[in-house]
Amino acid sequence: MDANRFLVDCMLIRLGRWMRLCGKDVANPCSVDDSALLHQALAEGRVMLTRDRALAERCLGSGQDCLLIRSDQLDEQLQELKSAGVRLQLNPQRCTLCNDLLEEERRAESPGQSWRCRGCGRRYWTGSHWNGIKRRLSYMGDGGPSPREGRG
Repeated sequence: MDANRFLVDCMLIRLGRWMRLCGKDVANPCSVDDSALLHQALAEGRVMLTRDRALAERCLGSGQDCLLIRSDQLDEQLQELKSAGVRLQLNPQRCTLCNDLLEEERRAESPGQSWRCRGCGRRYWTGSHWNGIKRRLSYMGDGGPSPREGRG
């Protein structure tokens, strides 16, 4: 599955934010019913990601691309995406909150790279937290132990 446009249901909001860190265009209309989610995914050409079996069956029955995520744990959800062929590499192009595009900016107080969201104005930078994000995503690539388990 080499898609870059997804729609997550409200059970997968956190996963959607991590996907945005990888540059994926992820819509998360949490306040709508299953019919509206299905309609939006079809209309916008998005792959539906859900933990709801009934919604997944409706999607597949209507010809809508869908991936049923089985786990409720983030690391396992990311692994399910990787197993389905979704590329998960840190690629900061989208705001994790509003999904709008990021613009690179130069800031004297930020020695590394930094970005600002065009939509909501949120700022992102490559601080100490960046290594943890990279570590978690690289774990998905090599099949090694979870960052929480260590590499011991």
